[in-house]
Amino acid sequence: MKIDRKMASYLLEIKRNLPYEMREHFKLSAPNIEELVFDIYQTAKREKLKELAQSFLENSGPEWTRKLQQDDSNGLIGSLDLGKPIRIGEAFNQSAMIVDKMLTAVSRQIAPGKQH
Repeated sequence: MKIDRKMASYLLEIKRNLPYEMREHFKLSAPNIEELVFDIYQTAKREKLKELAQSFLENSGPEWTRKLQQDDSNGLIGSLDLGKPIRIGEAFNQSAMIVDKMLTAVSRQIAPGKQH
């Protein structure tokens, strides 16, 4: 993927807004940078970080714009606070809630109109 100046500035802002422990893993030259930014978009609790990720992905091409729209319409992923450390039990509970939301969304797609 070719990254222009505007996209590079979004990436730098995203990196500045990430928690310190995540910054070292966020490389601008990563071959899967779009996937990393999409993961940040899905899990970010801070609105500014989510907006930056969305802006980058909207400039990344139609594939990522569709993924953003699909993610927003499904509402599958809950918000995780990337800024604070969490205990293993909390992480498990958050993961369980996300899986529950995903299963509910899938069951609605299989049998639309039925309430679960």
